Amino acid sequence: MPYGNTRPVRIREHFDALPITAYYSDSSGLQLQLPATKWRHYGWMLDQINPKDNHTGLRPPGVCQHLKVDKLYVVDQLRYYWNNGNSSWTIVNWQDLDGLPSPTGSLDPNDPGYSNLVGSIMGTETYRNLCVSAFNKQITQVPAKISLLNFLFELKDFKELGKSLSKIPKALKDDSLARHVNLVTKHKKSLPKVVAKSGIDTFLSWNFQWAPFIGDLQTLSKVGENAYKRLDYLRQTQGKSVTVHYSKDDCYTHPQVGQVLFTQHVNSVAYRTYVLRAYECKFTSTWRLFQNLRDVNDALSGLKAVYATLGLNNPAKAVWNAIPFSFMLDWVGPFGSWLERAATQPFSGDWEISQVTSSVHEVYIIDKYVHNHGDGNNLDQIVESVQVDRYTRLDGLPFTLGAIDFSQLTDTQQKLALAIPLSKVLK
Repeated sequence: MPYGNTRPVRIREHFDALPITAYYSDSSGLQLQLPATKWRHYGWMLDQINPKDNHTGLRPPGVCQHLKVDKLYVVDQLRYYWNNGNSSWTIVNWQDLDGLPSPTGSLDPNDPGYSNLVGSIMGTETYRNLCVSAFNKQITQVPAKISLLNFLFELKDFKELGKSLSKIPKALKDDSLARHVNLVTKHKKSLPKVVAKSGIDTFLSWNFQWAPFIGDLQTLSKVGENAYKRLDYLRQTQGKSVTVHYSKDDCYTHPQVGQVLFTQHVNSVAYRTYVLRAYECKFTSTWRLFQNLRDVNDALSGLKAVYATLGLNNPAKAVWNAIPFSFMLDWVGPFGSWLERAATQPFSGDWEISQVTSSVHEVYIIDKYVHNHGDGNNLDQIVESVQVDRYTRLDGLPFTLGAIDFSQLTDTQQKLALAIPLSKVLK
């Protein structure tokens, strides 16, 4: 079977289903037996078979899609109540008689399919931004670990902070600090505002001054080590073809974790809901690199590697970082990443990329609940949990410039985004 009208692919499918008999019994003792089917596992795989490369003897990776849908938990029996709790019926070997939803969906509007309920990261801006980062790694000979220009520029921010800290011993000696606290205490309406202002300023100072400063000092202490380690790698792989990876675990925080994905109404008082309990995602890009950089063994090669490690070969990126609050734009868009390709590469020679692939591996768990709110009784019970394991590998890197994405801000970034305007208000 052709894929993209070029290369053959294989498709395999596996479905595990067990015929069962569901026993319905009500409070009067009446029993009813109904046949049903309980599925446990579904697997589907498509992969592309490429011929071996005559030069390397390796088989280039091709397109691959792999889907596994497994029921982790199914309730054994389920009891419904009606008539104000005086009557009930129980289902043993519980299973929805319609068998819905199926692993992958069907033409039935009530059957979206477990594998389709959460969408895919590949349709988000986060995915496009990951592609930008992978592309930057492909073209970069020596990655920058720090921007020395920005480090030196930001030292001026510590001048006023140093003056303030130097006044603390004198203030304590003269009891002026105590007098200030007493003065603030007299005006009780201002005290909460002063405390809030102090807390926010401390939070901002740590995250924007001290923590980055300490991190930069640690990075600077290892600049030589990082530069020469990279230079050694370039020397060892000179004239060879090697496999290179870019990967990021937990690359996407699904916005619907803990929320209802889909609702099915059975009747006026009963319905089913599907809740996303957990979600994990890993992005990986792989490629072959052939490089034959001519001057990695020159006398100045070490200096060039250190120069690039310090980010001195990319003044455009340094200018961007020096713009106030540009870091906040980098939280939601790949603006800084775009500028990484503006760096001047330190060495000349061949740098060839081939056999590029990119993949996404998603694993998530969906819980199915049955709700029955009739006749004065409320039943909210989890009846099954399903795990979807989905892997997609594409030929090449679907490279785009990326875009703005506000949905992936971390908790700390959200707090900082709120604290900055509050610091200006609480003057």
